[in-house]
Amino acid sequence: MGVYDPKFGGYRSNPYAMRGVGDIMGCLPDGRFLSCEVKTPKGKASAEQMLFIQRCTRNGGVCFVARSLNDTKKALHEAGLDLTDGSK
Repeated sequence: MGVYDPKFGGYRSNPYAMRGVGDIMGCLPDGRFLSCEVKTPKGKASAEQMLFIQRCTRNGGVCFVARSLNDTKKALHEAGLDLTDGSK
């Protein structure tokens, strides 16, 4: 994660931070790790972001790139999560 440094006039990165980590992370109700990389419709995930997604998915996490709410709903549905809250 970069931190803006006004004296430097730009972003400084943390050499100890893991690169490619998703924008939204959490723990799903069933205990699986969740990571969502949020992009604009034309945005492209970096190589580090794709590697992070691949590693987490390979280890049982639910990780994906989302360019819209529908992308998120689709990814969670494919992961077997029920998105209904019981209300109509």
